[in-house]
Amino acid sequence: QRVRSDRRRAAADPQEKHVLVIGEPGTPKLDVAKMVCLESPRRKGDVRIVRCGKMKSRRRDAATQLADALDVICPGGIALLSDVHELPDSALHVLRDRLDDSPPRHPPGEGVRLVLTTSRAMDTNLNLSSLSTAVTTIKVPPLRVRAKDLAAETRFFLRQAAVASDVSNAQTLKGVTPAALRLLEAYTWPGNDAELQNVLQRALVHEIGIAERDGVSLPTMLSEDVLWPGSEGPQSRDKRLRTDLLRLWPLLRQAMRSELWMDGFMQYVVRPAFAVVVIGLFVAPQARADNAFLNVFWAWWWPGILLLYPFVGRLWCSFCPFMAYGELAQRFRLKMLPQVPLMNWPRDALDKGGGWFLFALFAVILEWEELWALEDHAALSSWLLLLITAGAVIGSLLYKKRVWCRYLCPIGGMNGLYAKLALTELRAEQGVCSAECSTYGCYKGGPAVEPEGMESEGCPLGVHPAQLQDNRNCVLCAECVKACPHKSVKVNFRFTADDILQPMHNATAYEVSLLFLLFGAVFCHHIPEASTLLQMPEAITTAVTKSAQSVGNIFTSRPFAWHTGLATASLAYPGVLALAAHRAAGSRGNFVREAYSYLPLCWLASIAHYLDLGMGEAGSILPAAARMVGLVDLAPRLPVLVASPEVIDFSQGLCVVVGCLSSLVLLRVLARRPWLEIGWQCGGMIVLSAQLWWLLLVA
Repeated sequence: QRVRSDRRRAAADPQEKHVLVIGEPGTPKLDVAKMVCLESPRRKGDVRIVRCGKMKSRRRDAATQLADALDVICPGGIALLSDVHELPDSALHVLRDRLDDSPPRHPPGEGVRLVLTTSRAMDTNLNLSSLSTAVTTIKVPPLRVRAKDLAAETRFFLRQAAVASDVSNAQTLKGVTPAALRLLEAYTWPGNDAELQNVLQRALVHEIGIAERDGVSLPTMLSEDVLWPGSEGPQSRDKRLRTDLLRLWPLLRQAMRSELWMDGFMQYVVRPAFAVVVIGLFVAPQARADNAFLNVFWAWWWPGILLLYPFVGRLWCSFCPFMAYGELAQRFRLKMLPQVPLMNWPRDALDKGGGWFLFALFAVILEWEELWALEDHAALSSWLLLLITAGAVIGSLLYKKRVWCRYLCPIGGMNGLYAKLALTELRAEQGVCSAECSTYGCYKGGPAVEPEGMESEGCPLGVHPAQLQDNRNCVLCAECVKACPHKSVKVNFRFTADDILQPMHNATAYEVSLLFLLFGAVFCHHIPEASTLLQMPEAITTAVTKSAQSVGNIFTSRPFAWHTGLATASLAYPGVLALAAHRAAGSRGNFVREAYSYLPLCWLASIAHYLDLGMGEAGSILPAAARMVGLVDLAPRLPVLVASPEVIDFSQGLCVVVGCLSSLVLLRVLARRPWLEIGWQCGGMIVLSAQLWWLLLVA
């Protein structure tokens, strides 16, 4: 709006001062200059464009070329000189003389008015401040500070590209989806409007190619999956700090392209094993000491999956038993009702509410786990597994691909959050994808493509690997590795927590809420110890213990009410303390972005909590299995491998200390402020760590 006002003021200037339009490369400087000419009273006169950049390649002297170009313009006309910063130094004196001469030294309407465009300030070279009359300057701001203009410019450039494509139904394209617009707004656009135009033109060309290949109509809105901002976008990372493991270890590439990864593994291992576990949790003895399946679930799976995150991110989700049955149900549904297609994802609604749904569901599960002591009751643990599986199956029966896994699964949300700490990432080269790919088989699916692209169903989470900004939406299923015919996909080794450190990191309130919920779960599971720390009345401590020991609690009973209130307060406690510390510091900085610094402490605190089970009970699985099948006399003679209490305490303490120090360093990096200015936040972290130390090691 300011540019429009300056442009109109310059065009209607009664003194007809010369105009200098300044803007970064790629900004619409020339368009603004043309509008000045079109809105000027001289628009019916002799208006000519002189491209200064071309004068450098001519044999004739640049000063002579410029003088000749200006001399042929009739008095009362306008000379539009584009990119005057590219003029050779030998021609600058000609330009300065003309600026100092006309038209202000002539009556209005006479002489030649100059309208110049440049990508940098010219006062040093032309000494504009010493001219006899001032030059009107119009500054065109870069696109990165005009995020509000992106929607309008996107529609404009798409209309231009649709007309230029000469495809009859291309003009049905109305714009981009809200998710795509958010992606464009998050990008810095170093190439400004010209880069945006190129990105949209390439996306339209690809969509037209896919529509012609598949015999379908063009979409009315472009999705974020076909919009790839350039090399300084989400992929702007120092490649020197990454090592492609697929090139380093060719056997890994072969394994990821094999049938066993991951469909074969789910078919032959995961589905049968999960069925056995669920049934065993129902029919076998209910105590953990007598049920090997319950031992595996709480003493092996939980510590194991937490330890996997820093190495392989969300790999567990690729062969998740919940989605193993969800995909099986989806294939059965398509086979039985082929005439009824699966629905597309309501992306806008899921982007807004999906994260809060999984947060709420996880909160309910944690309350259920604490109030009914699920780790000590096999049947209830089985019901928990079936509940999550039911969500995966229902989502797969209604919608395409893995909508439950991407948006709604509480375990998937936790996995995606912790995966940001991983030392590995799967990404694709945007340059290769944009220049050579025309099939999008890696995320849409399709037949085999030469030279080595395999038939694929596409990304189960509906994300193009070139669009991945972090590890949250990648499960390492390797569908893109199989489908890509150009070897664009890489599995990189990198620094830990690299996703969080990126300027383009998408920090969300629901994910931060989930982080503090998981952190609060550690406090929630130590309510009896916390009641001692807080010196609560003995009646409350007894009520909590009594509530946790029974599965048949009456909801209106006093012990249950006390326990529910304390569990809710414990889950909320870390987040409330962190927010209070941020507010105490004067609310400087972005709380949502800086709150990710608690992630290492949250992760290691969770590991410390489960070390009691992992190091203290996981090694007793053989005696538990013997007692489960009735071999009670054999159980004492079977080997047991457990750590001593001292070793467990040392490991838990080490986790708390390392987690606290890591989070403090990460906070300093994310806040980008001196230690004194983040003192309150650091104090909050230290207080939480000290309380964890007391709960885990002292109480």
